[in-house]
Amino acid sequence: MKGTRTFERGVILENKRIAPDHHMMELVLPATFERAQPGQFVMIKIGWGETPLLARPFSVYDRHSYNGVERIQVLYRIAGKGTALLAKLKEGATLGVLGPLGHGFQMEQKYRKIALIAGGVGVAPLTFMGRYIRENCPRCDCEVTGYIGARTASTLVGRRQMEEVCDTLRIATDDGSLGYHGVVTDLVENDLRCYEGTDAVMYACGPYPMLRTMATLVENGPWHCKVSMEERMACGLGACLGCAVKVKSDGSSPSYLRVCKEGPVFDIREIDWND
Repeated sequence: MKGTRTFERGVILENKRIAPDHHMMELVLPATFERAQPGQFVMIKIGWGETPLLARPFSVYDRHSYNGVERIQVLYRIAGKGTALLAKLKEGATLGVLGPLGHGFQMEQKYRKIALIAGGVGVAPLTFMGRYIRENCPRCDCEVTGYIGARTASTLVGRRQMEEVCDTLRIATDDGSLGYHGVVTDLVENDLRCYEGTDAVMYACGPYPMLRTMATLVENGPWHCKVSMEERMACGLGACLGCAVKVKSDGSSPSYLRVCKEGPVFDIREIDWND
């Protein structure tokens, strides 16, 4: 039920390596687990009450309900001790799962030209959003273009899934090993005029420098852009204030919003990217 949030028991159905240091995990959850929406996240704790390690946030990559069972997928990169331990877990292992949490992407019917802009594992919530668009907006009504960036071809993940939900997919790698040689925001900059209308929107998720560049690109123009922020979180419920980001304010004192509670999705112009 909404209101009281507690960890629920999740069982690993699959936890496979899909690229160097990148894994995709599928979890089976109780039927009482709320249905996640695109852009929401879950907190995952290794074990079921028997470990002191903190839970970590992961964007929901996909979700399915079947015969009273809820399944979610998460895409993650090994970035420290916790995710390294997570990658070693096998089918049948039990995890604590809290969620779904946060405010996700909102799709308005007025949008007909849509850009999904992903850097690294930021592809996860955008793929979920792409599936949602396809299920709720006939293909003839929306034109969806995907942009994926990665350091190199070997770490570019989620390409096939993005191709399924996009009419066109553009790829950039820092070393030029696949697609455009450079950063993904260069590709977006070249196409910016395509998204000037009131019926166009851009959704973005990725590393902070990528999002900051996006903010610079759209700062003085007519573009609509929503971003999903990636921040470290301790609780995921807004109590610890560890994921607060500075937002623009007309007052003399700075203002902050919590990524876990007021986000993770924000209008790109809300955030003070110079902080």
